[in-house]
Amino acid sequence: MRRASQSSRHRPTRFARIPRLAWLACSLALAACSSESYQRTPQPGAGSPIAPGACRVYVLREAGSTAFGSVTVFDQGEEIGKVAEHEYVVWDRPAERGVGRIVFEVGPDRHTTENVFDLPREAGTTSWFALRIAFQGRKPEVVKLEAKEGTALVAESNAARVR
Repeated sequence: MRRASQSSRHRPTRFARIPRLAWLACSLALAACSSESYQRTPQPGAGSPIAPGACRVYVLREAGSTAFGSVTVFDQGEEIGKVAEHEYVVWDRPAERGVGRIVFEVGPDRHTTENVFDLPREAGTTSWFALRIAFQGRKPEVVKLEAKEGTALVAESNAARVR
């Protein structure tokens, strides 16, 4: 016959479950805010010349953009990669008209929001785009940066690793 003191010793009390549940909730919240970053296209080396007939594009995810889950960057229909907070993707593309597309996963339910933007088409140029949360409406947006601001953000950020 089992004594009550032995069986209650192995059964967690209502209060013993709280730390486990809190740990699980924190783990899930952290996993939701983080995202793996990678780049699928070739990444030009820092300071490397731009090929004739091409232009260079940087898409940077600024620090403080944790409201996004994953952020996927496309050039026309081609996936360039996923960008984590304080990282960027960079690629060379033909100097021709094109549309970039960003797919943001937003909020705890991870619904997607898409933004499109004009890709540069002038040969030999470099363009920088930042991913931000607009103060008005708290919506994700793509902002074209001036060269000085774009260069400074690249220096403060890390390149996504190439896969």
